[in-house]
Amino acid sequence: MLLRFYILDEKNALYKPLPYKTLIKKWAKIGAFIGVITAIVICLSPLDLESLWLKKQYQHLETVLQKQYHQLLQQSHQLTLLYEKDKRLYAPLLDLSPLTEARWIGGIGGTQFYPNFTNPLAVEALVRLDRVSKQIHLLKQRFSEVEQQSQLQLHLLQHTMPLGIPVWGRLTSGFGIRKDPFSGRWRPHYGVDINARYGTKVKATGEGVVVFAGNKGNGYGLYIDINHGNGFVTRYAHLSKIYVRPGQKVKRGQVIGAVGSSGYSTGAHLHYEIIKNGKKINPIFYLGIGL
Repeated sequence: MLLRFYILDEKNALYKPLPYKTLIKKWAKIGAFIGVITAIVICLSPLDLESLWLKKQYQHLETVLQKQYHQLLQQSHQLTLLYEKDKRLYAPLLDLSPLTEARWIGGIGGTQFYPNFTNPLAVEALVRLDRVSKQIHLLKQRFSEVEQQSQLQLHLLQHTMPLGIPVWGRLTSGFGIRKDPFSGRWRPHYGVDINARYGTKVKATGEGVVVFAGNKGNGYGLYIDINHGNGFVTRYAHLSKIYVRPGQKVKRGQVIGAVGSSGYSTGAHLHYEIIKNGKKINPIFYLGIGL
């Protein structure tokens, strides 16, 4: 028994059987339409999948880029802190010309150097990376200067600045106001007195040149002045003997004289002074490092 399809005859209000020929034509049209749609879906599906994959990859790369850019900003901040420390600390301490702001931020390329990139974050990251690279190179050069200058300053510190004790003994009088042992009046005392046996060897506390060795009749008795450079002069007074002469170069730890009681003195001791840029300063801060 064949399956029949009917169509309504509205004029006669009757259902008439649909001819097979007409039915076949209609199904052929429907089949062709479905085939076209199916073909389009089949053709477009790989493109859609590839587009979705690319979109996900782009989103992943953008997330990675944001993370890397954030880390780059942190590194840039650390470099800026080093730059500020150099300007505030290293340059004045080591007598170096400070890195100017124009030199720090100057010569940095802009977005026009990356015309092939349309992502603003990518462009900004490249510009920032370019800046960080140049600043790292600048700081590398700078710290090479800092190292050289610090080595020079260390050499000067080790050899010329007066450090240490000129003679071993007991500290009997410090720097400042004290009672004069002869008059009993309060008077300034511009050095320290170190009690030691008569004839004990006295050593230079730094490398320098002897600028005076003798007696001027000014109360110091026999004394020696040594110029160490950088504004430092040391004085060794009330000596019994002098072993150096003016103009002679001496090294730290070299014996220059012997403890005595010459001049304005009540007993064997060494009166030791440090003069910085013409002003007498407290030697106590320089006695901590031995010879």
